[in-house]
Amino acid sequence: MTRFSLLFVLLFGLFSCTEDKTDTSDHSRNDGGTDSGAESDADTNSDTNSDADGGAEVSEEWGKTCSDDIDCGAPTDYCVKEPGLSTGYCTIKCSSNSVCYDAGASEDTWSCNAVFDCLTPDTTWCGPMTEVEDGGGVIMECE
Repeated sequence: MTRFSLLFVLLFGLFSCTEDKTDTSDHSRNDGGTDSGAESDADTNSDTNSDADGGAEVSEEWGKTCSDDIDCGAPTDYCVKEPGLSTGYCTIKCSSNSVCYDAGASEDTWSCNAVFDCLTPDTTWCGPMTEVEDGGGVIMECE
């Protein structure tokens, strides 16, 4: 796990150079709503949104603020963090968008994201689509 964390930090560090590290609220919500800015709001977020396919509720665990994998409840099991930050958000590793959507991530706002390529499972995660848009070519979508 330590090796993976170090590798992820190094690879993901390239992306973090283009992002404002003072705003972590982008990843703590999965519904596109407004955030009061209080970090505890992400932990107790009771908002849900509809899946594009059938109105299924999206689990509160997607995008919940975390410090470690153990903080993430089902269906999530992975705490992805930007380098240098002590907190991140709950998600899962993925190989394609369908893995994220099958696990309950919002099809409207989430995608399977990867650092450089989709072939290395340890550098993939389900995350907000905005990460791909803001990633400067380092973060890509695994369709």
